[in-house]
Amino acid sequence: MTLHTKIVGTLISAAFLLIVGIVLSYTGAADVATTVEITNEPPTIDSIRIATTAFGVDNIASAGITPVVGLDRIVHLTGTITDLNGKTSVASSSISALFYRTSKTDTCLADMNSCYHITQCDVSYDTASEVELLYNCPTPIAYHTDATDVGSRYASDNWTGTISVVDEGQGTASSTITTEVNALLALNIPDGIDYGTLSLGGISSSPVDFPLTQRGNTRADVFVSGGDMDCDLGMLEGSKQRYSLSGTAAYDDVATKPLTEIPVQANLVVPFQVTASPVATSLYWRIAIPQVGIKGNCIGSNTISLVALSNKDATFYTGIGNHAAAIVEGGLYVWGANQFGQLGLGDNNNRLHPTRVGTDSDWSAVAPGIYHTLAIKTNGDLYAWGLGAQGQLGQGNGTNYNTPQQVTAIVGAWQKISAGSHHSLAIHSDGTLYTFGYNAFGQLGRSGTANTPIAIDANLYTQVHAGYLHSYVVRSDGTVLSFGRNDSGQLCNGEITPPTQANATPYAIPISNYAKIATGLQHIIFLMQDGTVRACGQGGSGQIGNSSTTNVLTPTDIGAGSGWLNVVAGLGHSAAQKADGWYVWGSNQYGQLGLADFVNRTAPVFLGSTIDELIPAANATFLHMADGGSLVTGSAIMNEQAAFAWRETPISILGTATDWVSGHAQFISTIALRANGTLWSWGASTSGQLGLGDFTNKSSPQQIGTNTNWVELATGYATAFARNSNNEMFAWGNASYGSLGDGTETNKSSPVQIAGSWTKLFGGELGGFALKDDDKLYAWGYNPSGQLGLGYTTSVSPFGVTTPTKVNDDTDWLLVSGRAGHTLAIKTNGDLYSWGYDGNGRLGLGNSGNKLVPTLVDNTKNWTAIAAGHEHSLGIADGKLYSWGLNNFGQLGQGDTTQRTTPTQVGSATNWVAVATGRYWQQSFALKSDGTLWSFGNNGNAALCQSTSIPSLSVPTQVGTANDWVEVTAGENHVILRKTNGTLYACGVDTYGQLGVGNMNDINTSANVTPTW
Repeated sequence: MTLHTKIVGTLISAAFLLIVGIVLSYTGAADVATTVEITNEPPTIDSIRIATTAFGVDNIASAGITPVVGLDRIVHLTGTITDLNGKTSVASSSISALFYRTSKTDTCLADMNSCYHITQCDVSYDTASEVELLYNCPTPIAYHTDATDVGSRYASDNWTGTISVVDEGQGTASSTITTEVNALLALNIPDGIDYGTLSLGGISSSPVDFPLTQRGNTRADVFVSGGDMDCDLGMLEGSKQRYSLSGTAAYDDVATKPLTEIPVQANLVVPFQVTASPVATSLYWRIAIPQVGIKGNCIGSNTISLVALSNKDATFYTGIGNHAAAIVEGGLYVWGANQFGQLGLGDNNNRLHPTRVGTDSDWSAVAPGIYHTLAIKTNGDLYAWGLGAQGQLGQGNGTNYNTPQQVTAIVGAWQKISAGSHHSLAIHSDGTLYTFGYNAFGQLGRSGTANTPIAIDANLYTQVHAGYLHSYVVRSDGTVLSFGRNDSGQLCNGEITPPTQANATPYAIPISNYAKIATGLQHIIFLMQDGTVRACGQGGSGQIGNSSTTNVLTPTDIGAGSGWLNVVAGLGHSAAQKADGWYVWGSNQYGQLGLADFVNRTAPVFLGSTIDELIPAANATFLHMADGGSLVTGSAIMNEQAAFAWRETPISILGTATDWVSGHAQFISTIALRANGTLWSWGASTSGQLGLGDFTNKSSPQQIGTNTNWVELATGYATAFARNSNNEMFAWGNASYGSLGDGTETNKSSPVQIAGSWTKLFGGELGGFALKDDDKLYAWGYNPSGQLGLGYTTSVSPFGVTTPTKVNDDTDWLLVSGRAGHTLAIKTNGDLYSWGYDGNGRLGLGNSGNKLVPTLVDNTKNWTAIAAGHEHSLGIADGKLYSWGLNNFGQLGQGDTTQRTTPTQVGSATNWVAVATGRYWQQSFALKSDGTLWSFGNNGNAALCQSTSIPSLSVPTQVGTANDWVEVTAGENHVILRKTNGTLYACGVDTYGQLGVGNMNDINTSANVTPTW
């Protein structure tokens, strides 16, 4: 299979490229067969097999036979006949065979598409016996060439083979066996693609229509792959070819996929043929030609591989995390994120397609959480796996497991399960509710933590719904209870409480006469018996459906009338069904509403009438269509067809640009400053944190405004601060708790000025720190633990300080680093200070408790660098690296997982110069004076810029071999790096485009999901 192109012209002047004859081929599925031995009276048919090879040696058809590519499939009925009457009798035996659709019975009289009479059977003696005869009766199955043939067009057909024997003494015997003839495929593929003539540097102005024609009688899909094209001069990269399912998608559209060497499922459903005319469905191809470097004839190859769509019934299970599961005929299949082993496959590698967990076929229910999974078998046994640090696996420890582990602390069977962010809920067969795992907010419905299941009371329960940091449960009398965190009114108790407040006492939500409950990340929907819908909880994305984006504190009618039949909920989006079809509303940041855009909806919007079932996931939606197909829309995290985007090794941003002076990683986005005074951003824009005037994610650097006088940059969780040459400070992004410092809690998608004259900016988490021209330190934002150092906490709404407020009158602050409730700082004399939340000893003060004002940690060393992590801290003094705080992933670099409550030296090196920490998942980074970069801690999704085969590192480990790194910052799971020559690099997760390398795989219209169970 070859691909050919010709390029004419020179490499200096305008040139033209002619690409013709891209030849593609495809492959079919393997065949299998089965063995059944039957003993009868003489003459005995000792065995009969249905196989696709003679005598059934290679492929035994226990899993069925799959005709492919429109060709006849030769099916063999084979086996052994033994005649106890002796050699003469067996030699004179008459053998006949019949192969027929089981539904037609063996009374069919003529060869046709449902019945084949086999009169020519090959026979031979068994060399080891004179009374055994081997027989082989072949017949072609050709009925799949007739698309209107009887039988189901989707389901497999059962076929039966019968062998009859008559020996010379008129002794008779017969034997019968049945197998499946599976999905039938007959796909015609064009010989090639002709892109026509293009100039060097040109891009296809219109797509090449590449039709795939279906002659078979089942749905099909294809995998697409290809390589580079070798030219007379240079090489044309295969990735320059792109394809899409739409003829209107531009070359650089997110829906247009680059050609890759690894086969990628196109999610192109080629429908079955229902009339005499074949059915065609197209892929649309475009190509981009580089400016220079190629000339003449180019030869390469592409491949189209055929795959049948699954016809088996699957029950999907989704949760609030980035992985999902399905149970198919008792087998458990999983896919998605796997950084903590939550897929249960024995490793920590993500999966792009459904992958079976072991070989057991007795799974009955599964509950995916954010980072862990619960499941029940048909006998009622409870299993758990994934992240176990908070005891959410019920194993009596804090260990992670990447294979299913039975929960044995409670004897007996389990019937209902639900997994939250770090906690678990389960109902025993006797109706008792058990909870276990993280309980900082009372989400277990009782006080104290537990790493094994503990009953909350003596009542009986029928439903469990674990939210992010809260829970809903239903008693046997129908009472709906809520408990846990209530910062958005998600407990539906008429109030909002501080984010850090625990609400462990179950609250009875005032609602009755409901027919169904559906829960999202922080909202709950009630389908009422009268067909109306009520909801309460977080409403910021419109997920309540009441034409508003405000939180709703008690169950309230959404104002969408009656006639509703079903309700479901995703992370921040909702859906409901009426007689005419499904409606959707809420967050559409990733296109999860399937409405062909990324615009949130605050009230129900009609989605479609051909959807049998709608299953929301975290940021995606699965659809079971009336034609038997399955679709998915939304985030690539949950999109089974899309590649997970992460980089194990640093990759350059904006090619060879060498004028970057600073790069800062936010939680899931990036802001950077260039030497020409311009600001750039990329990644997620959920709160407008890119500063581009919109809320649209970007996968490559975009300039913020037109100003060219920016001189300094600092970032927070989803906020950014920049200072210009006039010492004016601007802020944008998430304004929760006053984190922008502009006196409001309203998100800003463009920079807004913060009053004052500022000389130095420091990032925080939900807020920030800065020095004014009076050299005094000011702070603003979230402050429930005193992390702003103001001498007090803010424990009532808005829970934060909305304008810059002076910390104290000191004028000798040098560096400040704030993160996750605590703050570190260095003064000009090298003394180290800390304040805020002291959980796990992160303040370095020996577990002495929270501090509301700057408190001296050490004045015996010369501290020069600090980094406050999510629950740990790093610092450098006199060239030595120190760490303290939580150490569950080895993020302290001490070679163990034991926490430290005071600064403890890491190793013996004395040439450390800079440190950085991740914004959530316990990553640590450090630079040496020789320009080498080192990382340690949690490496989920390559967040340490190390191979994904390494789940974590407990000692500093060098990243690659480069020795010219000068700056490092980290977000949730991505890292931004700068070299001495001014080039910017990135590694880690790229789900939202935060690496800036042009890969963001979100989709906003339904894409076909075609798992091969």
